[in-house]
Amino acid sequence: RRARPRVQLAGYRRANGDGPLRILIIDDERDNREVLRGMLQPLGFSVREAESGRLGLEIAEDWVPDLIFMDIFMPDMDGLETTQALRKHPCLCTIPIVAVSAAAFAENRTASLAAGCDAFLTKPVFKESLAATLEALLPLEWLPGVKEPDVAPPPEFATLSREQAESLARLIGLGNITALKEFADALNRD
Repeated sequence: RRARPRVQLAGYRRANGDGPLRILIIDDERDNREVLRGMLQPLGFSVREAESGRLGLEIAEDWVPDLIFMDIFMPDMDGLETTQALRKHPCLCTIPIVAVSAAAFAENRTASLAAGCDAFLTKPVFKESLAATLEALLPLEWLPGVKEPDVAPPPEFATLSREQAESLARLIGLGNITALKEFADALNRD
């Protein structure tokens, strides 16, 4: 069975203003910040990172990003507190904030939106949902790239055992990128 081709994004064109759009990623997990940065920078966004809510507030005040990705569970000052502080700041109160969490429960989504977030993405973040969210919240138009080739799974493609599938689902739910990489490496060795 062949997969449908998908159009890759080559970048974006600003609808107004000059220079790259600026995105701040606030997340206490380095791996999570790296994943988002790895999706955003190749598209032409200027990206800064903060490993805590307090540092995120300082960077936002100094740099004034166009959009903020906010992890909602962080020690010290969590994402909800940080969002509320941003919404009270006269120069930062209109910046779009996207809550990002592996805990995709309805109550977390509701709490994030109630705190002032404009959208909610579940970890791991997929390119398609990232692109749709950015398009909805930023003044941009996507520039299409080349189509990805049709890919058929090899005939010897093996499926995961029930135990492997359950482990994978648990790791995805936790949003632990490092553990997911280790799991994939173990599968590759097997």
